[in-house]
Amino acid sequence: MEGLSDYLAMHTSGLQNTIGLHSVNVKKEMIVPIVKEASDIRICFDFDMKDKDKNPGAEAALKLQKLIPHSKIFFVSTTKKRDIADIYREKGPSGVLGVFRGSMTRKEVKQLLDPRKHTDHRAIALFLIKKHKICSTGGSASNPDCWMFGENGIWKPVRRAIVKKIIMEVYEDDFDMDHNAKDINDVINYIEGGSTECAEGILDSLINVGNGAVDDNTIFLSNGRLDIRKKMIFDYKPEDYVTSCLALAPSPFDGDLNPNEFEKFLDQILEGKKDVEAHKKFIYQWIGYCCIPKYTQQKMLWIYGEGRNGKGRFADVISGIVGIDNIVNLSPSEFDRTPYTCGDLFGKSVNIISEIGKKDRLDSKIVKSIVGADTITSQVKYGSAMTFKTAAKFMFLTNALPDTPSSGAWLTGRLMLLELSNSFEGREDVKLGAKLSREINQIFWKSVVAYEEVIKNEKFTIPDEMGLYAAAHYEKHDYVRQFYYNEYPRFRDVPRVFERLNETAEERAYPYFMDYCKDRLGLPPGRIITRQTFVDSFSKFLK
Repeated sequence: MEGLSDYLAMHTSGLQNTIGLHSVNVKKEMIVPIVKEASDIRICFDFDMKDKDKNPGAEAALKLQKLIPHSKIFFVSTTKKRDIADIYREKGPSGVLGVFRGSMTRKEVKQLLDPRKHTDHRAIALFLIKKHKICSTGGSASNPDCWMFGENGIWKPVRRAIVKKIIMEVYEDDFDMDHNAKDINDVINYIEGGSTECAEGILDSLINVGNGAVDDNTIFLSNGRLDIRKKMIFDYKPEDYVTSCLALAPSPFDGDLNPNEFEKFLDQILEGKKDVEAHKKFIYQWIGYCCIPKYTQQKMLWIYGEGRNGKGRFADVISGIVGIDNIVNLSPSEFDRTPYTCGDLFGKSVNIISEIGKKDRLDSKIVKSIVGADTITSQVKYGSAMTFKTAAKFMFLTNALPDTPSSGAWLTGRLMLLELSNSFEGREDVKLGAKLSREINQIFWKSVVAYEEVIKNEKFTIPDEMGLYAAAHYEKHDYVRQFYYNEYPRFRDVPRVFERLNETAEERAYPYFMDYCKDRLGLPPGRIITRQTFVDSFSKFLK
């Protein structure tokens, strides 16, 4: 017990095995020798509520109990605004002995501290959801156990075992409550079952953010949420429902937009271009676009060129900003191999593709959905399917452009081509990587400023040279156009054997188009565009 007057009152009442302590000075090494031979222990504290949420006496008693290595410990409390000495003066020894006939367990003492925390598992689940930001998503491509945990303002997928550990810590640190495995499982069941409106609201918000429901002027950084217009970084709030962020934690914007080494690097790889500055602006805009957590412009970039021409260094700069964990390397054909591949795009910023095979098609349905900012679905092993929108920008880095047949207006309107023709083989700067790493902060801010123009104009500033070359390339590989002008007039009105009933002119022409591609152009079957893509493209010519 605490206090000299209470100690004397206890002794006078016949309770000789009493120890008077001042809780501030209590240490474990002082307590252990004293209580070593005791059969059971009573810790007495005053019910001295300072306000509706504070009971220093009960809190001190609970702390003292943790120092005592004894299994049979009970608690005794006086009535409100009275201590043992007051009871002794009013009722004598019998009153003091009456107080000690009643005792409480640790759990009952905690209920005295805050009865609101000790109701049922549903209430505890609500507390966990609201304060510690734990919720079950009911299915996540990146998280087979379907749990999300809000930590430092970022919602991250976690496994069930980690959730249990978090709940145990909450029980002990926030509630200071005894608990067992059943208590933890009951809390998990309440959250997992979606039995609380709060959990459902958090889940809806997480899905909306994952589906691109983010302001176009927002970038999620590791040190906060960037408002592009204000050039200011704000601390995250759990209610922001951010599920992923860039690796970069830039210093505040100071107007320094002169990454000298990166500028020299761009001058070297762009040497020979008619308008180097316009190409530089485009590159900065693309870097800024890779930082945006949604597909605002619905564009892909294909950088190509033989030899060591800076493609890898450029990819390293983007990796340094968005973070290696936010990058995937998935070719278009991989999305058709398994129903789980699309899930790897969840929460990612960039998809860098360096190898293109014969089966890779840029006009596949899934690629169109991704780049077109449509919703995609991925199966989850041992879990429900997940539907989401990805922000992973497609960036191709190859030595040459493959003979990919044009898919008409869709591809020509989505794919941007940038040729790097200057090779640095044998004269590479081995220290360039380190130099560029030191300028990542300035590169990022200059890219943010450049991307503001994209937001304003709602399009990239594409150099004329890039646009003209792309148009020539698409015309060369626009096999639908070539077929229409060179081959279609010869059999336009010729009936075909086994012609299907109600077959459209576009559908009738597709078999002839396939023959044209195989016999005249020498294309393998896998490189010929699909029937539906042909119909969509060919109909524009017939009109």
